Amino acid sequence: MTRDGLAAVVRVRSVRELDSRIGLAHALSDQRAAEAAAEQMGAALASRGTPELTSAAAFVSQRHLLTGAATALLERERAAGVAAGVSAAARARWQDDRGALRAVELLAERRAEARRAELARREAAAADDIAAQRWARSQGAR
Repeated sequence: MTRDGLAAVVRVRSVRELDSRIGLAHALSDQRAAEAAAEQMGAALASRGTPELTSAAAFVSQRHLLTGAATALLERERAAGVAAGVSAAARARWQDDRGALRAVELLAERRAEARRAELARREAAAADDIAAQRWARSQGAR
């Protein structure tokens, strides 16, 4: 793979990692909101006092109201659980993308180091050739 090709792969992986990180941030935000909504509903339900029930109709009405509130609480808790699952999947995706980016960046760094080492070897060989030619000239001039 050429240097430009590897740089393109690094750019693509970088964009993927950034996109995954943004997705994770959104998922965590949604999870916090869902958990907060469930906690508020649970606190509101728990803070309800015992009402004065004067008739059977009032009891049935109160029971119907509490059943609806409990159902809404269960739905919000379920939504918070789903949001937690989405957050876990988003975190796993981000970690995978981050790992892929790091691997490609490491490969690019290794290749750059190899290019620098090869350039240094070539420069050293050229310097040796120049020194050998100078020495040979100085020996031939004697």
